[in-house]
Amino acid sequence: MLSGHISSNRLLQDHEDEIREKLYLAALTESVFRRPPHERAMAFSTISADTKVRPNQIEHLVMRALSLGLVRGTIDQVDEIVNFTWVQPRILDMAQIASMSQRLGEWGENVNKLGNWIEATGQDIWAP
Repeated sequence: MLSGHISSNRLLQDHEDEIREKLYLAALTESVFRRPPHERAMAFSTISADTKVRPNQIEHLVMRALSLGLVRGTIDQVDEIVNFTWVQPRILDMAQIASMSQRLGEWGENVNKLGNWIEATGQDIWAP
């Protein structure tokens, strides 16, 4: 689909590599952002499927995203897994905002549960 448009425009042809890189980086950041923070360990094969980048180019793509500050994380070359710890969102649509709201609500519930547990445990320790 993209190739047909690029070949029809000289300016796009002259900057094809940069355009593809930007598209791949955008696809990577979107793929990481859509995952819950605790599920951001991604196999190279998953990244390849999500971004349409060849498997032998995944490491380069991730290193480029790391160097640009679009994501933070570590690459495990042996197991071919990237552990993303942070992603810079580009544009938030209403579904993404709703998802973030839900995650924040779940986080708040977990903090409350932890606080209640600490309070209950603390009473056992400090009670005379």
